Amino acid sequence: MIVADVGLVHLDDIAVSVSSRRVRLTVSDDDSDVVWTVTPPTCRHRFGDDRSACYNNGVLTVTVGME
Repeated sequence: MIVADVGLVHLDDIAVSVSSRRVRLTVSDDDSDVVWTVTPPTCRHRFGDDRSACYNNGVLTVTVGME
């Protein structure tokens, strides 16, 4: 599970992309993009297809299963 305090940005300014090797969170504002990248703990692990995301009051929670 990944939890990010992204402030009170509009939902349209948040992008989440997930592949088997990384989760990328992008928060855009008028001036720039802030990007966080999370990778599996070891090269033997991969992110699975069990994925969900929830945004509530400035907190983005992304849940990704492992294989």
